[in-house]
Amino acid sequence: MNSQNDSAFFLLGTTVVSTKYVSKFEKSLDYLVGKGRWNFDLEDCDKVLRLTCSQEEKEDVISYLKLNGVFKLEFQYLKTEIETKNRKLNTSLSSYHNLVA
Repeated sequence: MNSQNDSAFFLLGTTVVSTKYVSKFEKSLDYLVGKGRWNFDLEDCDKVLRLTCSQEEKEDVISYLKLNGVFKLEFQYLKTEIETKNRKLNTSLSSYHNLVA
């Protein structure tokens, strides 16, 4: 597991359909990316697995999901989405620093 400083946010489409099925992957995902650094959105039509991890860890998760026959696709952010997220993050950080200063 890499440090959280190397972390990014990733979205993976899967074929996981139930919490019972999620529990099958829990220990392995905890091992691959860390406890509390992943979750499934089973209400989403793409049964999305959200990850906060390094690029290397994400690749390990994709290999693991493929091995278990549940990987569909990796979602890519559009450049405009990344810029918007970065602006929001910078605004939040500025507000935090102003409160602390």
